[in-house]
Amino acid sequence: MTLLIDIGNTALKWTVTDAAGAPGPVQVEHHRGTTDLAARLGAAWRAVPRGGAAFGCSVAAGATRTAVEAAAHACGTSIEWLRSEPRYAGEFVLLNGYRNPTQLGADRWHGMLGACQRVPQRSFVLVAAGTATTIDCVEVRDGQARFVGGCIAPGQRLMLDALANQTAGLPQADGAAVDFPDTTDDAITTGVRDAQAGL
Repeated sequence: MTLLIDIGNTALKWTVTDAAGAPGPVQVEHHRGTTDLAARLGAAWRAVPRGGAAFGCSVAAGATRTAVEAAAHACGTSIEWLRSEPRYAGEFVLLNGYRNPTQLGADRWHGMLGACQRVPQRSFVLVAAGTATTIDCVEVRDGQARFVGGCIAPGQRLMLDALANQTAGLPQADGAAVDFPDTTDDAITTGVRDAQAGL
């Protein structure tokens, strides 16, 4: 059994694989603005077999990662942190087209590796919509997969929060996305959704 951990900007997702390697149900722990993450994870991970393997991917601040490592240590395991690399060569090959391949977020790189495994020998666009929205493009040409580039933008919640917090009169919108908004809440929600779709 293996503990799998994904630390995003706002929340941590984790699961444990079964003996065949299939992931179980995903659990979510919010970490932004909290101070008790290590204790919460330590309690949640008590049932994880001691000494098992653990793999993590993180875009969070160092303090969050330290709390996760402390919780894992308390449960008798240590985490191997995943990183991006210039080239992956396994059951398929994926080249990292970033100018500085190690600058690419491990979450984005490993998301592309997973997509390459699911859609072998096919070009694709991978969208991850969280606190930030990332869009990454992989092109397959002459049997060779290559990450050709991508973008990072504020996610939907960040856009809504920015309009509410950085303007004088706009509310924290809770409207609907419609073709022709005729309320401020609907106008904000539609604008944010259209901006996300436009990416």
